[in-house]
Amino acid sequence: MDNVIPQAPRVGNPLAAGPAVLAFQLIIFGAQWWNISAKTVAESPMGVVNGYATAVAALVSFIVGTICLLRADTYAGKVNLFIGAWLLTAFLTTHDKNVTPTSVEWLFFAIVVPLLVITIPAVVHRNYPFLAAFGGILAVVVSGGVAFKHLASELAAAEATKAAPHLDGVVTTLHITGIFGFLTAAAMLFLSAHELLAESGVLPAREPAALAPGAVASI
Repeated sequence: MDNVIPQAPRVGNPLAAGPAVLAFQLIIFGAQWWNISAKTVAESPMGVVNGYATAVAALVSFIVGTICLLRADTYAGKVNLFIGAWLLTAFLTTHDKNVTPTSVEWLFFAIVVPLLVITIPAVVHRNYPFLAAFGGILAVVVSGGVAFKHLASELAAAEATKAAPHLDGVVTTLHITGIFGFLTAAAMLFLSAHELLAESGVLPAREPAALAPGAVASI
């Protein structure tokens, strides 16, 4: 009688969760910046509501990334872990009582180059949904970084001249950032829906892409 080695059960696909939670975080982010005022900008670079949404998104990204690595889906796993690490850094930074607009500015700009690297496989393999999602994130962080750079300059100028800061330009840029947040959330929800439909058999399912990162349908 042949000895049959039992196979370990396959780890389920968690990829629908990552984009969905990021989408909800971006919706809160977009709503916050779309309704922000000059007074709020001057008093607090990022609100508590968005901060806790960021913490939840970071936790889910860590979980999704870990499960992806267990499934040998290395590209998706590393991307999720990287996003989770940045979101956790954002949460801790914006809840520091000593946070300044300059620190928030650098928080946004620091992720630009890594995001560009992450999107290279999607460009090469023409993965347009992934490009839309991460292109949207790039737009959010660049626009947000510009806004907080402008805010830091205005506050420094106001302190030097002992005059009230002119924050209309900052608020306008943050409103634009909020719009990018909404658009990026829509792209993330598309990625999540694609994974759910693939899992249900409506769309062709993909295999873990350890050696073919361009085939990854979502983060």
